[in-house]
Amino acid sequence: MINVCEINAWCPEELSKSTDYKINIDDLLNITVFIKTAVSFAQFNIKLRTVKQDTKFSCRFNSDTDPRCPIFQIGYIIKKLQEKDRRINLKALYNQGGLIQIEQIWECNFDYNVKNQECFPIYKFNLLQSGDDKLSPGVNFRFVERYRSNEIDYRTTTKVYGLRFVLTIAGHGGRFDIRRLFLAIGSGIGYLIIAELVSEFIFMRIHRHREEFRRNKIK
Repeated sequence: MINVCEINAWCPEELSKSTDYKINIDDLLNITVFIKTAVSFAQFNIKLRTVKQDTKFSCRFNSDTDPRCPIFQIGYIIKKLQEKDRRINLKALYNQGGLIQIEQIWECNFDYNVKNQECFPIYKFNLLQSGDDKLSPGVNFRFVERYRSNEIDYRTTTKVYGLRFVLTIAGHGGRFDIRRLFLAIGSGIGYLIIAELVSEFIFMRIHRHREEFRRNKIK
């Protein structure tokens, strides 16, 4: 007896002869990425955001001229990736897509400008997966559009290549505390006293020249 099952599916699943649409590279490089984040330093009861009341949304991020702007041009990100690694295959990256990490790092000194919240993050860019990766090239995904015409069901599958961004946030903040300073000084003095007592015990009780050490100490 043969057991079989019937599957209702679309055929063929994917046509190799399909229509390719490629975005103009200049248009791609002018696309912007808006990064809106909020971080909290619970120990100091301080909350910070990348978007302030005086943020100008016509700005474009530049680490030299406008490091506080939360809007990034893809062209600028690609430029920074190239500066880090000249071997990046841009043609493969544009055609096959890629995975790009954006590191947002907060280094805040809360001794100054706490009320104005003048601490802003710095950014680093890393290419995690490129278009010429031999094991798994680029980044792509598929989506399906279904429609019906003349009582016949149709399906259009689109395979899209693109750039995917992964945002990681890290950092730390600090503030001077007189109590912690005195605690640190007291702890240091305590360690010195303990070290002296331990050293004296070793030289007077355990060391092979302990008799000589005792005589010299008494003198």
